This record gives sequence, C-alpha cells and structure tokens, in this order.
Amino acid sequence: AILGHQYLILPNYQNILPFALLVLIAFVSKVYYNYLLGFFAFFMTDIFGIIDSQAQIIGFLSGKLLPLASAAFLLPLTYLPFAFFYHHPSQVYFGNYNLNQSVTTILIGLIWIILLHVTTMKFWKIGLKKYEAVGL
Repeated sequence: AILGHQYLILPNYQNILPFALLVLIAFVSKVYYNYLLGFFAFFMTDIFGIIDSQAQIIGFLSGKLLPLASAAFLLPLTYLPFAFFYHHPSQVYFGNYNLNQSVTTILIGLIWIILLHVTTMKFWKIGLKKYEAVGL
C-alpha cells in the first residue's frame, strides 16, 4: 500500500462536489464567526478570555469533540452554523448523507452565511459608533 492507502477512507465520487461546497461554506462561516468574535474588542478592553474559551465551546457545538449524531440530545446543534465547521462536511465525506440531504445542508449553510454577513455588517456599524482611538 502506497502512503498508507489501506488506512485512507476516500469519499464516493458523488460526494466530492457537496463535500467541497461544504468545506467552502465552513471556511466562510468560520471567517464571519471570527470576525464577529473580534467585534467584542469594540465593547471590551480585554477579549483574550473570550477568545481562549470559545475554542472549547465551538469544539463541542461543531461536533469536533463529540459527534453530533452520537446522541439524540445533540441533534438540535446540527442546525447551528457551528455544525458546518466539522459535522456536516464529515457526514458528507463519509457518505452518511444522501444527495438530497447534502443539497438541503448546503442551502441551509448558504442561509447561515447570509445571516452571518448581515449580522457582521450591523455589528460593524454599531462598533464604529462606539470606537475610540487610543494611542499616539
């Protein structure tokens, strides 16, 4: 086996495009999330505690630490934008979603991106009104 191929799980060819789209959605969602997280700097003097603690919280909410499909009480978390960071792309990659579920998930992800964009713009405008430059 070349380069450990026997240990590598390759996706079905039908899952490659939905997986690639979900990875793109995950990237854009995570950028918007981090952008929103940065807006705390407009309202607080020290945000390092929030930044440090959010990694563990997002790890749980996204399915990185505990798979969201492993327990029924975690299923509502699959509708949050954080599930697009790890859960949904991995479900498509491993073939746990059929084409219909993949398309629905992609559409929900696009709706989340639009909502995150609108929220980001609103917080940007609020933050600029509150911003006070300090320094030389």
